[in-house]
Amino acid sequence: MAVRVRVPLAVPADVKARYSSRPYDKHEIMRNLLLLLTLMLVACGPDKEHFKLKGHLLNLNQGEFYVYSPDGAIEGIDTITVAGGRFAYEPVCRHEGVAVIMLPNGMEIPVSVTPGGSASLEGNAHNLQELEVDGGDGNKLLARFRKAAGDGKDRGAVMKAVQDVVEESPASPVSMYLLRSHVLASPSPDYGAALSLADKMLAAQRENAALQVLRSRIADLQRSVKGSALPRLAGTDIKGNPLPDISKGTWVICCFASWDFESAGTLRRLATERSETHAEWNILGVAYDAATDMLVREDRDFPVFCDGKMADSPVAGKLGFFQTGQNILARNGRISDRDLSFEQLISRLAR
Repeated sequence: MAVRVRVPLAVPADVKARYSSRPYDKHEIMRNLLLLLTLMLVACGPDKEHFKLKGHLLNLNQGEFYVYSPDGAIEGIDTITVAGGRFAYEPVCRHEGVAVIMLPNGMEIPVSVTPGGSASLEGNAHNLQELEVDGGDGNKLLARFRKAAGDGKDRGAVMKAVQDVVEESPASPVSMYLLRSHVLASPSPDYGAALSLADKMLAAQRENAALQVLRSRIADLQRSVKGSALPRLAGTDIKGNPLPDISKGTWVICCFASWDFESAGTLRRLATERSETHAEWNILGVAYDAATDMLVREDRDFPVFCDGKMADSPVAGKLGFFQTGQNILARNGRISDRDLSFEQLISRLAR
């Protein structure tokens, strides 16, 4: 940060007389210099309403990453621009929480954020699994989790890593993030284990309203597994029409986002398949967007729900959607399958 110092062209006579008679005091000069340096450092750091993230990625000259916060610490969807392999990102930070950087290959990098705090991201674009985030206790927790969970293919190791974080820091927003992203959003969620973890977290932060709501939703989700009755949905779609009655007929309900190209692409493929085969099954999209601006630009022949609350959406919570790409195949008001690939969905729908 550049600091402009104004130097007078001439020293006033009274000031010159006042200081010309004073002995040289090197200690006073040093104190003044240290004070000036401190003020400069404070001015160049993030203020109490912002979080500062600096990054350096080898083998990546330029690019853009999406970033969002599932717990609302950073509002909406933002973009990080990389130039010369480096970036600086300083958003308004509403409270302590977790921001998620979406990389081009679909990988997500969580970063613990706090108002007035800072962190740094270092790594190689050719080996994104080895990215390192330094800065603050929350990012230390995330680093230990990544090391213990490995590539995420061993569900036992992942669950053990989540449990260790919750045991160590049940009041940390990192614990809530891991509960959502690595327990509830897994292909086969263990809702009993999720309830146990939520209860441990609530014991350490009884006033956390968001956690109370999440705990209630987990209890509801135990009743929304395969074979369960679909919950009743209330609200309107992005065109202002009441949400459809999904208790009759065959429905494919998909969680997607305009910024997640894979989930949005799957939804388009489903719509194309239905149109080309003149199928009678129905589609409902549940968007994780923070606003409807991008959603209304695309013409669709099926309803889309979006309340801007993302992971905190009551509709998404009732359906067990904790990340984009999840889906439900329902027949006559009951869940027949969950979280299938596009090919699996088409195969089941053909039966």
